[in-house]
Amino acid sequence: MSEAAATHAKAVLDSYTSAPTAAAVYADTDVFPAQALAAAAAAHAVDHSEATPTAASVSADSTTLVGTGVTVQAVLEELDNGIADHLADTVAAHAATAISADSTTLVGVGTTVQAVFEELDDAIAAVTPGPILARRLTFTETAGAGTYAASAVLAAGAAIHQVSWETTAAWDADTATIDLGYTGTLTAYGNDLDVDGVAEATVFLAAAASVPDYFAGGTTFTATLTAVGTGGTTGRTIVWVCYSIPPAATAATKS
Repeated sequence: MSEAAATHAKAVLDSYTSAPTAAAVYADTDVFPAQALAAAAAAHAVDHSEATPTAASVSADSTTLVGTGVTVQAVLEELDNGIADHLADTVAAHAATAISADSTTLVGVGTTVQAVFEELDDAIAAVTPGPILARRLTFTETAGAGTYAASAVLAAGAAIHQVSWETTAAWDADTATIDLGYTGTLTAYGNDLDVDGVAEATVFLAAAASVPDYFAGGTTFTATLTAVGTGGTTGRTIVWVCYSIPPAATAATKS
């Protein structure tokens, strides 16, 4: 005990009108201030052990919340109800017309998802139809005899304008031949064409005097290469099919 505390304690003891007991002196917080701190701490511990605050007794500020609850319990219940209502909602999703869109970086000016879709659809439709398209089929030799097949699905209304093949590296196989055609006629453009040596050839070309092969319902172009012999791994052949999807026919009018 410091000198000041001892002096204070002596003054308090001198103020007693009768001789105090040791227990009374120890309990006197004026004499032993630490007793007051210990007593307060003990009381605090008792308070918490006797009653832990409930969510219903803790206030909450709902100013910035969707609900209006003023206690933690009320806010939790509002949140739970909101989630339950959302999960149980069987109404259809928001319509595209009800969802906003920022067209700042778009070509169009639509301000809803629906409007943007319509502008995109109009732009696609406005593109000049019938450009020449191409598909490339590649064949890579692997050791041993075998048959290699590759195909390209052409959409309804396709018109094939040209079919070509090119061998860029000779095949090690004794022979390498290819069939070129489409669904129903797999050899329409070539039947056992020799492609084992470095060479190239156009096997179909719709010249000015003829018309392209037109497939109203679409078709699948197929190339099948057959290698005979032990072979190796050097052969490389490419097949090209050039086609278009022309617009709907324009009917003539009689005058």
